[in-house]
Amino acid sequence: MSLGHAANGVRRWYNETAAQFEQRYCGFGGWYYKEFEENLVHELVDVCGKDILDLGTGGGRFALAVAERAKTVIGIDISAEMIRIANSKVRGEQNVQFYVMDASQTTFNNDAFDLVLSLGMFEYIDDPLPFLREVFRLLRPGGEFVFTCHQRTREILPQAIRGIIKTLIRRKPSPQVRDQYYRTTSYRIRDLSEKLSITGLDLLFYSSTFFGLPTRLVNVAAKIKIKGLAPLILRLAVWLNRFLGTWNPTREYGPVLIVAARKR
Repeated sequence: MSLGHAANGVRRWYNETAAQFEQRYCGFGGWYYKEFEENLVHELVDVCGKDILDLGTGGGRFALAVAERAKTVIGIDISAEMIRIANSKVRGEQNVQFYVMDASQTTFNNDAFDLVLSLGMFEYIDDPLPFLREVFRLLRPGGEFVFTCHQRTREILPQAIRGIIKTLIRRKPSPQVRDQYYRTTSYRIRDLSEKLSITGLDLLFYSSTFFGLPTRLVNVAAKIKIKGLAPLILRLAVWLNRFLGTWNPTREYGPVLIVAARKR
């Protein structure tokens, strides 16, 4: 059992772009990600005194963020360079460990964790069922699984109009196009709920995140020098993202899902 055909591509991509990837969590952008992603997960689960596994930990930002209140935290990632960065951030935390490991084929014992986290990794998996069975195996009864994945969103506008909009806002191509390394998979929440149920995990909650307008607000805020205005714009972006992602009429339109489930 492994991440599938994408594993080698994902490993290579993140080994080559690890330092660049970490930059997204610095400055204004980092504050924004922390507010709408990390804090939302904190609201979903209580990490106090728990044994936690962070799958696809990357540079370890979330593993280290919960370490102060957790009993133990283990972060694993398929990229050795990401794990090197994560280990470089450890500053005396005795309850945090990082390992290079395939998240779908771990070496941990059954029922080893109270909480499994996976932020930004699920979309790389070819077949989610073996991965979800592994999560089920690792969780203690009643343990929780919180993860993000790409959402297969509903289309609001006709295809022709969407094509015009994409042409108008198209950015310069990146020097590295990750489609050359791997392809990601997106899901609808009802399909995810079925797959979770099949593997013994019950859906507790879901919301989505919107990267369009909120991210542009953050970019504007980063350029504004007027004292006090940039933080206001950032708070507006966080509020807008949170509102759209949790409001029933719009939460199935956000490109990324945040999902919480529990082992029966």
